[in-house]
Amino acid sequence: MFLKRWILALTTVQACWDDADGRFDKRMADYYHRQRLHERAFPGSQVPDGSEVLRPLVWGDLNFIHVTDTHGWLTGHPTEEYSSGDWGDLVSFSEHMQAEADAKGVDLVVIETGDRHEGDGLASATKVDGSLSQFVFAQAKFDVLSVGNHELYKNEYALQEYNTLRPFYGQAYLSSNVEYYINDTWVPAGNYYRVFTTKNLGKRILAFGFIFNFDKYDNGTRVVKVEDAVQRQWFKDALTKEDYDVVLVTGHNPVRGYAEFDAIVDAVREINSTVPIQGFGGHTHVRDYRVFDSRAVALESGKYLDTIGWASVKFDSEGLNGTDISFTRRYIDFNPQNLARHLNRSITTFTTDRGAAVSQQIREYRKDLKLDKVLAQVPQDYFLDYAPYPGPNSLVSLTEEQILPLLKGKHHHRPHLTIFGTNLLRYDLRKGNFIEDSKYMVDPYRTNWVYVKDVPVRIASSLSDSLNKKKVAKRHVETSTIPTLGTAQSTYLPTVATAAPNISANYGYATIDDFGSDGDDTRHQALPVYDFPPYITHAANIDSSTTSVDVVFLEKNQKDILKKLRKAGVNAEPEPYGGQSIQDLFEKYFVDRHS
Repeated sequence: MFLKRWILALTTVQACWDDADGRFDKRMADYYHRQRLHERAFPGSQVPDGSEVLRPLVWGDLNFIHVTDTHGWLTGHPTEEYSSGDWGDLVSFSEHMQAEADAKGVDLVVIETGDRHEGDGLASATKVDGSLSQFVFAQAKFDVLSVGNHELYKNEYALQEYNTLRPFYGQAYLSSNVEYYINDTWVPAGNYYRVFTTKNLGKRILAFGFIFNFDKYDNGTRVVKVEDAVQRQWFKDALTKEDYDVVLVTGHNPVRGYAEFDAIVDAVREINSTVPIQGFGGHTHVRDYRVFDSRAVALESGKYLDTIGWASVKFDSEGLNGTDISFTRRYIDFNPQNLARHLNRSITTFTTDRGAAVSQQIREYRKDLKLDKVLAQVPQDYFLDYAPYPGPNSLVSLTEEQILPLLKGKHHHRPHLTIFGTNLLRYDLRKGNFIEDSKYMVDPYRTNWVYVKDVPVRIASSLSDSLNKKKVAKRHVETSTIPTLGTAQSTYLPTVATAAPNISANYGYATIDDFGSDGDDTRHQALPVYDFPPYITHAANIDSSTTSVDVVFLEKNQKDILKKLRKAGVNAEPEPYGGQSIQDLFEKYFVDRHS
């Protein structure tokens, strides 16, 4: 029944897109549209008051809207005033911007670069992650979209994409180096590339969609290394035989700090040394803009729907072959107020019929999933890396000191050491209501506890130090030396008095990239972020007479832990441990202590 509902929904949305006049089909509007923008705010949603001075969007001949790493956060961040927009607002903004482009006689291209799974409850509270969030996602129109690593962690996610979004988006769905095992053969997850002609200026765009060299994919999926993919004949043929004016290098690739983006740009340059290259990346959850050469740049646009990236390319009077090509970028704080102001509209005239319908759809799904049900109270803010670890405001400390001790699995009365990978913690926990959605926002992963029994104490006691030799990266982009261009940094902190009680400022993204420090549309003050260890532990029932312990961990972390154990001579296979999920442990803690 649900599958039929899904197929009908996607068919209806596609029919709406295919209307010759480009208008939203009233069938969808009548079905979903219950209220206008000013009535659709989620509980606690806030928007800026309009007093901030916004840096404007600069239009060129080719203009781009970019989102990435949404992870199902299509609800947005209702309690964060500068990222309170939802997916319906993206739909409204894209429609208005297309109308603006048409009026100016220029072109607009809308791009998404992967990681649509494992995020807040809209994605992760369903039986199969993404079942509902992909339906909402599909109501945004993209000219190019690609696969992220979170589409590959589980084969069921890959098949979901292959059977739904891939056929739905058709030629726009790109996958230059991901393959799935379907019907006893390896097939591309999407199209290797796409060539399309822009609406108003008739520019021919050649677009690729690569993922970085990800190696933790599930059975039935695989990633071809970028360095190998760009040597394949189809890639060379695309660059030598297709008719194109501009190359788009898109995909789930960090624009800085990883070698893959450079490898793609270099491969293009080996064949075509002068073609303009506009890149769009993702994965590192930062705002960044990198200059490769005078005619090649790349943009990365945040995470979790907190940012809309804007880029433009303007050609001089000599056209594509002219020497004076100009590029611009802007990082838009994703809230309806900012979006409306960039359009010179009021907040009440910003929403479109389609946008309002999508917002209503999100609310109906959230109601069905009971995501806004209040379970308890969070007495203070807990930050992932905006508070020192260890410390009273650290989410990592809370997990280590209060959450892990609640785990009661098989033989929990025995001496045991619980090891938890902090990479599974994904977002801050804010003061206020602890709702059903909160536990997914903090940790969305579906993974079971397992254990290796009777590990010698001397080996178990060294695991933490061994696993923590490499520090966890901070939330801003890794910096790298760029001669004459500087380095990129992007830090963010929500507006909270508890983080810096003696500072009165508008905290948020304060991005420094290869074009300088004026990329954010809203001026913010940044605060430092703090390191925390890759793994934390909790020991129980261990004393000076203990000779062996059970080592308990999540399946999601077992690759690294088993590698360390086997290196130390422990070759036992993990067994199911039982106990509550990490989501349920967070719920238990706050319900027991603060309900």
